[in-house]
Amino acid sequence: MKNITISIPDDLYLYARICALHHDTSVSAMVRDFLKPLPRIAEPYPADSDSLLGSAPDDATLKP
Repeated sequence: MKNITISIPDDLYLYARICALHHDTSVSAMVRDFLKPLPRIAEPYPADSDSLLGSAPDDATLKP
């Protein structure tokens, strides 16, 4: 499982924490549940990664 970092406004984070508390879960679990349907509803990845990411400079690297 991969960890991700996102930036959200403080008030949204507080709302998410309270919502998670009321549903006896965590913010991470809520985000995971929100993202789970993406493979079923999103377009498949294009075969050509340039069309997904745009034309990246030759010296560009992706960091894990």
